[in-house]
Amino acid sequence: TSPESVPILQRKIIELCKKCAKPSIVATQMLASMTDRPEPTRAEISDVATSVILGADSVMLSDETASGHYPIESIKVMKRVVNYTQDHTQEPIMTSFAQVEIKPSVGLAIPKAIIGLAKEVKAVAIVAETKSGATAVNISSHRPTVPIIAVTSSDRVAQQLAIVYGTKSYVQPDDRLQATKLTNWLLRTKLFKKGDIVVTASGQQPGVIGTTDTIKVRAL
Repeated sequence: TSPESVPILQRKIIELCKKCAKPSIVATQMLASMTDRPEPTRAEISDVATSVILGADSVMLSDETASGHYPIESIKVMKRVVNYTQDHTQEPIMTSFAQVEIKPSVGLAIPKAIIGLAKEVKAVAIVAETKSGATAVNISSHRPTVPIIAVTSSDRVAQQLAIVYGTKSYVQPDDRLQATKLTNWLLRTKLFKKGDIVVTASGQQPGVIGTTDTIKVRAL
């Protein structure tokens, strides 16, 4: 692959990942100069910001933090650029390429319904029960404008969801009221406040993969 093709391929890969509900990570030597210098170049800042604008799930540092002289500074710069870009970008840029045919399914229809409902009722968050992580990933792939809070009984799944766009995960035992109990706890810890509206996604068979079938609107 020629170097000049990398930006175009990066856009296409990120868009393909969103269409297929697969997390994407951009790790293109993003702040490489900070391996030896305390400040990045303007081109590197632009590289990080562009990845955010395109809708990548995560951006990644490697040498900068593994063997560089300024690991903490690199992380602070990365965080600052990501936060600023997210705060000043309304919608991820949509790239165009050959359409990918994805067979319709209940699993793909539910996230669209959840996001549409959350927007309609002006929800402050989407709370999703998930065993494998698929429910949260599928919702995230549509890049909703509200946070996704995933609740799972698996430590491994919670860790995997850490890189997924707009998602924060919590570990709770499998329970028919898993999402409700987590929402109550988040209300008590002041993450939510009285009067907030949340949309929850759950299943009638807690702990069983692929059984998300219930969407609720809850006024706290």
